Amino acid sequence: MNIYEFLRELDDDEVESFVDDRIEQLEYAHKNDKSILGYYADETPKACYFVDDKKGAMTVRCFHKGYLKKGTKIVFGFSISPDGDIDNKGDYYYLNDQQYIYDFCKFIRHFDITNEYDLFDKILLFMRNYFGFHKRINRDDMFHLIYDENGKSFPLKHEHDLNWFKGKGSAMCSEFAVMAQNILSVLGIDTYVVLGAYTSTNNKTDNHAFNFVSIEEENEFGEIEESGLLVDFSEFCNIYNVKREKIGESPFIGYLDKFDDDFVLRFLYDEEHLFIQDYNYEKIGDTTLQISFDRDRDYFVNNNIITEKDKVAKKKKGR
Repeated sequence: MNIYEFLRELDDDEVESFVDDRIEQLEYAHKNDKSILGYYADETPKACYFVDDKKGAMTVRCFHKGYLKKGTKIVFGFSISPDGDIDNKGDYYYLNDQQYIYDFCKFIRHFDITNEYDLFDKILLFMRNYFGFHKRINRDDMFHLIYDENGKSFPLKHEHDLNWFKGKGSAMCSEFAVMAQNILSVLGIDTYVVLGAYTSTNNKTDNHAFNFVSIEEENEFGEIEESGLLVDFSEFCNIYNVKREKIGESPFIGYLDKFDDDFVLRFLYDEEHLFIQDYNYEKIGDTTLQISFDRDRDYFVNNNIITEKDKVAKKKKGR
């Protein structure tokens, strides 16, 4: 029995107890993991000792397997001034509040989940409700820091946390990918978060976060085999009815030919691109059809950073 099926049999108190135990197990299993994901850039200019001035390089940890432990710092942006000062300008948050895990495990009990694809839909629905559908504030305006005359940031009364995004409508790709990562991990599903890049259908390339997920499913011969998926919860697909009215949303999913260590190394270090045909859905009665487009999405890990000095800096990647 899958964990999401097991949760349906529990009442609220039993869910609380189950999640307590599950988080304790995962925290112990991941206690030695690195406590940062993203750019190794500090809040204070010149305080980022991971920047190699001689080689023009900085460190970024762009890949993580499994649960992200409490206290993990997600650094989603950085800035390099014309003078070479580097900081994140407050573009970070911590994973300290784990209430969303409890909330999801109570939420999912109200659905009869048929498979992992159905589960992905419900995770997206939960996150869309959690983060909010309507933008009340821009993400760039949420995390202001104040600096003294020496360029050192003043300490905050309350540190940035993932829960700051709740109901704001300002959550972007890293927030969706990170929350999905921990929800899937609590449910016992193998998942990996990637801070990479994405070229959309208008040929614009942006930094982007998404997940790799490994599931077991039955093939056409009735055999159980492992499937590797790219799951994009933030650049999701729309679902339309026959009148072309939007009636829902579903994560974008692409199949990986082979998901193993060799693929991961090629993807991270050789900048192997994943070109996946784009699509939407159309619902006709009880049938949902996938409508494919004559265009591809391009997912990859970009190994170059263009600084404000128009200098290309090579990133040192971490796993």
